[in-house]
Amino acid sequence: MEHRNAKRKRHRSKRNITTDNNDSNQTHPQHQDHHHDAPPSFVVAEDYPFGPVPGDILEYIDRIDPLLDEQLKQPSNRFNPPEEHDNNDDAALDPALLVENVYSEVATHELALATDPRCSRTLEKLLRRSNDYQLRVFLSSIAEHIPVLFRHRFGSHVCQTLLGVCADVVDREVRGESKVEKEDGGEVDVPTISESIVSACKTLHGLWVSLIQNRYATHLVRSLLSLLSGESSTAPSQRKQANNAQPPTTLKRKVPSSFAEILDALAQELLDGAEGVAVRTWAVDPVTSPVLQILIGLTETRAKIVEMILGCGEDEVRSLVSDRVGAHLMEKMISVADAGTLQKLDKAVFRGHLATLSQDPCANFVVQRRIERAGSANELAAILEEVQPIIEALLFNRRSGVLVSLVQACRAHAQVQGRMLKAVLEAIGAAEEKEKTLQCAPMLLYLAKYETVIDEVQAKRAQLNGSLVLQGLVGFEQKHNKVIVESVLAQRPTVVFNWARDATSSRVLEGVLESKTVAEDRKKRLVKMFQEQFGEMSVDKYGSHVVDKCWDFADVETKVQMMEEFVKSERKMQQSVYGQAVQRRVGVERFKRKRSEWVVHEEGRDRKRSMFDDLVGNR
Repeated sequence: MEHRNAKRKRHRSKRNITTDNNDSNQTHPQHQDHHHDAPPSFVVAEDYPFGPVPGDILEYIDRIDPLLDEQLKQPSNRFNPPEEHDNNDDAALDPALLVENVYSEVATHELALATDPRCSRTLEKLLRRSNDYQLRVFLSSIAEHIPVLFRHRFGSHVCQTLLGVCADVVDREVRGESKVEKEDGGEVDVPTISESIVSACKTLHGLWVSLIQNRYATHLVRSLLSLLSGESSTAPSQRKQANNAQPPTTLKRKVPSSFAEILDALAQELLDGAEGVAVRTWAVDPVTSPVLQILIGLTETRAKIVEMILGCGEDEVRSLVSDRVGAHLMEKMISVADAGTLQKLDKAVFRGHLATLSQDPCANFVVQRRIERAGSANELAAILEEVQPIIEALLFNRRSGVLVSLVQACRAHAQVQGRMLKAVLEAIGAAEEKEKTLQCAPMLLYLAKYETVIDEVQAKRAQLNGSLVLQGLVGFEQKHNKVIVESVLAQRPTVVFNWARDATSSRVLEGVLESKTVAEDRKKRLVKMFQEQFGEMSVDKYGSHVVDKCWDFADVETKVQMMEEFVKSERKMQQSVYGQAVQRRVGVERFKRKRSEWVVHEEGRDRKRSMFDDLVGNR
């Protein structure tokens, strides 16, 4: 909806100018009437396919809009109107009655409101607060005009909001949980949401191909595909997933059997339109490509779309992964592909080209998705063989996304970990000489050469890509992560202390303490390096998290030593929100009052944790 927000900001500024003109002409009512009855000067007549909104309705919408924004948010779910309002005024109504009154006032003007730049936003707010019956009435009233609304600059966003709220209603209708409140005049025969959606889709038959190529209608086709299939995804983009964003969440809703027939007809029409060169054109078009991604995600259409794309030829398919738009489509294809499709993609796209693709600003994300789908050590070994010669370039040219994904994938396959570690050490020049190997952790963390790392004067800054690689390596088997952990422990305590208070490097220390494969004696050595510094670390935004990890690992004796430091730093910790959080977590007050009871309590917790670990380890 970015295009809409940007354009509406321009409308708001122009609307303010119009308002100022109104204020200056308050003695001439005819000027105000003319302003309300005619379209604003900055909007052409074609933007009002159902005519302008009448002036009295515009005034009403302007008055009701802030109520929908503010009054409905009252915790009591009731309005608190100013004393000067009459009891019959809209402001004196409860939220449900307000919504009902608004629908009564704007009846027969729904289409004009939906295509008005000002009123459409208010209409969207109204739809989000409507009950099932009101949504049924509204959808049935506009269903036959859906082809116009879908293509309209503002009407398309009203339809988008409507489809969003209707998805939940469809699910409730199928479950028999939809509550329909009828008007006082008796029972009114209003189609269900499911019936109205089927009717609207039939109205759009024969138009689907043109709709997905329309910049306003394409996002509505995607919403309809998801609604008809019963899937509603809140997935972040693949790029955000690569940056440790939250994983996608997909909700599966119940849909009526009538949706299956409509979905098949819609998908088939799109598939027929994608035959031949059109699929390649659609794949790189920012308007149509997202629709293909939805079709690939649907079980019913996945095989056909994949077959069409692969049928374009190896050169064409390979060009898609380097395209800014096409790369997203290829990522989606890889994420849902079966083993046979992955083999075809390996042959057509990846095999022999991984070194080039890994350094491409778009294609490297596709390579990362392919690495994530590698199901065996042999697959990872083959990928590593091609990527190994360019690991140094990936690290020092800030293109290490592929390397990070490869290291993470190797954590599940111990057979490849030795080769992976050696390849990384060779890339930074720390594989041969012992003194350089002992400095491999800071070399990776700073992405710097040995001479820079040992120079105490030269300023150094932790790099995110290097930190991510280190976090992956400390998760390797003990015989392979030993080199990295020993390098961390070889640093001076002051250096490690500074790492603990840095946003990027502190993650490496947390990774060492959390790793199940790092030897306990090495974790104890790391915790010991922070002695006399726990109080200082506790008041730091990042250091406090390292303290948490140290606490989780420490035995009772070490915890007592940490608590004594916390007591000494009590005043300083109380002045910091991070220090206060640490105090609450470890129970400083209880330790001060009843130290012996605190020790017994912690010993009991340690025993329970050991028993749980033994139980899990024996499974």
